[in-house]
Amino acid sequence: MSNTTRTAKKEAMALATFTRLSKAAGKLRRTIYAGLNDTRLTESQVNVLELLYKLGPLPQKEIAKNLAVTGGNITMVVDNLQKRNLVDRQRWEEDRRVVHVNLTDLGKETIESFIPLHVKRVIGALDGLEPQEQEQLQTLCEKLTKSLN
Repeated sequence: MSNTTRTAKKEAMALATFTRLSKAAGKLRRTIYAGLNDTRLTESQVNVLELLYKLGPLPQKEIAKNLAVTGGNITMVVDNLQKRNLVDRQRWEEDRRVVHVNLTDLGKETIESFIPLHVKRVIGALDGLEPQEQEQLQTLCEKLTKSLN
């Protein structure tokens, strides 16, 4: 097989894989977050609330890193959550330049009421895969993520 043929096959495989992965991820997200209109929350806002619920107060920079989004995006999301009294910001005593984002009581209640529905939707969306296939998919996603760093 010539180098040109190998290159063409490699390109075709990479593009097909990317397309399928993108389609699946997009459809999965739309399925899971379909009911957000009822909550008046965006996907990004839910992700921030869920992260703070799991990990506790975090600097905005850490939130952005954990969610793999830009700092500017997180600033806007946190601003909107703060306007709704779902989070607040507090300067860190040890370094006044660092601002931690905290869940308010209302924010905690909001995400706690959302989690059961979210879990149910995730389980339903992934029900087409056997448990061992979900494990394989997790492994492949981790491997892909590490290769992109």
